[in-house]
Amino acid sequence: MKTTLTATFTLMALLVTDCAVTNCAAADCGGPLARLLRRPCKSACAPAACGTSSHVDQPSELNIMLTTELVALREQLEEMKIQAAEKDEALAASEQLAETLQAELDEQAAQLAEQTKRADAVTKELAKVKEAAAKAKQAAAKAEKAASQAAANAKEQLDQAQEQNANLKKRVQAANRQLKAAQEALAQEKKEREEERRQNEQNAIEPQPAAVKEENAAADAEATPGDADAEPESE
Repeated sequence: MKTTLTATFTLMALLVTDCAVTNCAAADCGGPLARLLRRPCKSACAPAACGTSSHVDQPSELNIMLTTELVALREQLEEMKIQAAEKDEALAASEQLAETLQAELDEQAAQLAEQTKRADAVTKELAKVKEAAAKAKQAAAKAEKAASQAAANAKEQLDQAQEQNANLKKRVQAANRQLKAAQEALAQEKKEREEERRQNEQNAIEPQPAAVKEENAAADAEATPGDADAEPESE
């Protein structure tokens, strides 16, 4: 667009340039643009040089061309203004969008910083939780090991107690058998003593043998000697 404007203004400048500047030659009357537009030079050309005494001036055709060019230039200028306005609007919209995006970016950056801060805090808290969980796991492992050892010890003690109980039960059974045997022996002995006592009592009630009777008679005779002497005197 700038090139078109420059060319147009250059064309207009050349059109109004005097032919003397172009140094009209004998074989070429008029300047380059004057010849193009068939515009005569202000300086008169010699009849012998140009082969004619004058050129036909066509100002109306030049005015039409210039007017048409100016109208086209105005239209291009208006179009350029419209395009510039649209570009300004687009640029303003772009700047507004850039400001909005920058604000959103700043807000997102602030949110990201806050989220990063929270993530760091959560990470630290998670590390503490993991450490506590590891310690709890170690403590649980120790407790489980201690519980397993205690259970093993308790089972061993229970087995020993059951074994001792079985031995004690055997000893009790043996003691019961001994007690039963002792009770049976005592009952037998008691029965024998009762039988012996009964025999003794029975023997005491039965009549005395002859020897015992003689001893009893001798004892009676010794006890009454005067009675035997008195009987002859009475005769």
